[in-house]
Amino acid sequence: MQFNPSGTRFIFLHRWRKDKSWFTRLYTAKPDGTDIRLHSDTGMVSHFDWRDDRTILAWSRTKDRGDRFHLVDVDTNETTVVGEGVLTRDGHCNYSPDRRWILNDTYPDRERMQTLMLYGAPDGPHVDIGKFFLPPELTGPFRCDLHPRWNRDGTQVCVDSAHTGKRQLYVVDVGHIVQQYARSQVHDG
Repeated sequence: MQFNPSGTRFIFLHRWRKDKSWFTRLYTAKPDGTDIRLHSDTGMVSHFDWRDDRTILAWSRTKDRGDRFHLVDVDTNETTVVGEGVLTRDGHCNYSPDRRWILNDTYPDRERMQTLMLYGAPDGPHVDIGKFFLPPELTGPFRCDLHPRWNRDGTQVCVDSAHTGKRQLYVVDVGHIVQQYARSQVHDG
């Protein structure tokens, strides 16, 4: 469950299992539980974050586009793809405090590497800021997802990792990346 920035709505997932498969729907509601709205009913929604008070970023499935990161308007239920061709795998997404960046990670690839990345919203740039090895003994419920999250001023991110063989918290400085992008926006604008 997560509240939008002003606290006027919250997201929740409805998950259920049928046979051996899991299904998920995405809903929002007012803090008192009224005005419940269904926003995704295709059976697959995963990680999400609020971009603003009426827009949700979510890894979800649509009938016409399949599995992608989508922006969902909670008033109209319109969806648009974010990061087409770049944000191609589900991950723990979240917006920077200034809402200019999407921080995301990936699950381990075939070489057991997890990628930590930044994506400049709404349409680039994309910067891989780290790759972390996940030891093969850490699988299933024992795996260590990166679960990236921002500090309050948007200059550092914290991740969980076991790339050294032990679970630890790591802080990655991204201030130079976000500042460089901000400077380039000023010069280009």
